[in-house]
Amino acid sequence: MLRIEPIALFDDDGKPAYTGANTVAGPGRAISRAIISCAFEGQLQVAVKLTGNDQRYADSTLAGPSRIVLDVRQ
Repeated sequence: MLRIEPIALFDDDGKPAYTGANTVAGPGRAISRAIISCAFEGQLQVAVKLTGNDQRYADSTLAGPSRIVLDVRQ
């Protein structure tokens, strides 16, 4: 489970900042899917389902643009 904060849930006009899908298919063989499980009070929780039972991973962040990196060892 990834917890991301702070986030903007709404834009300046009160409209949702993100209107995409809550479930996204994984980009390859290591990640099955990512699911937004909770967005509340400036926090976002995303569940990431890995394929297989014994996978190791490392997470980090990058800037320019800001993003989360999840490296999964296959």
